[in-house]
Order: sequence, then structure tokens, then C-alpha cells
Amino acid sequence: MMTLEIIIASQRQQKRKVNLTTIMKKDRPNLHLFVSWHSLIEKDETNKSLNKKYPPSLSSEITNIFANKELVGVGSHAELMNLVQPVTRTFVYYVSNKSKCIDLLRHLRNSIAHDLLEYDKDKKQFCLFDYNVKGRLTAYGRVDANKFYEILSIILNRAGLTNK
Repeated sequence: MMTLEIIIASQRQQKRKVNLTTIMKKDRPNLHLFVSWHSLIEKDETNKSLNKKYPPSLSSEITNIFANKELVGVGSHAELMNLVQPVTRTFVYYVSNKSKCIDLLRHLRNSIAHDLLEYDKDKKQFCLFDYNVKGRLTAYGRVDANKFYEILSIILNRAGLTNK
């Protein structure tokens, strides 16, 4: 079995198919709105406080988009790198120290803001990466485009930020 470290290294060596600078022009405004919305979330945000701001239950609504084993939070970079190759089409492995939803949104925001979000036209999937300030991988995942758009739609609609 290959570890996640080997898989990621081989994928990063391949030429990126599409990055944010060339990602679908129609999506750029919504990605920008998401990053702007995320800046309003406080650093000490919890599921409970997020749900209070965006009732009835934004955090559950976001995490329920994914099947049971598609979101895997681990405690450290070392644990992340020791994960084995995913068996599901959609997955997000990430370092989590607060809650599934809060950390998922943080890694998604970082992936977008740091131009690490990739779109695979052939597989119709977004591939996200996030690294800490030491350059260590803190999130890696592949999310089907329909799930990715559903996350954006839920957040932007709840926040009243739909781009028209």
C-alpha cells in the first residue's frame, strides 16, 4: 500500500491541469466571496457559535455533504502523512484541532487563497492542498465538483452573499 506522502509527491510532480488563475471564470466571484466570508469567522469559532450565526445548523449541513469516511481529521502533519491511499472517490484528509466543519472550511479557504486549489476537468473534481508556515502539508483532498459547489452554495446563501 502506498502512503499519502508518496501519492502526493507523485501528483505534485505532474503538471497542474488548472489552477485558480485559470479556473473557470464563472466561479472566481463565488470563490472570492467564500474567502471574504471566511475572514468574518473568528479564530476561536466553534460549531456551536457558527450554528448560532447561521441557524439552524450550518456546521452539520456542511459535514453531512460528505459520507462517513470521506472527512478524516488527524492531530498532526506526521499522522496525515502516514494515512494510506484513499478508497473513496471524494475524500479530505486534514489536520484538525477544533471541529470537522471549522477546520475543513479553514483548509478550503487557505487552498483557495494561496492558489493551491486545482480542478481536474477529466475527473470533475477539485483537488485541495494546504500547507502550514513550515511548508508541511496540513490538508489534502479530492472533492467532486457537485459537492464543492454545494458547500459554496450553502455558505453563500446562508450568509446572504449569493453572487448574481
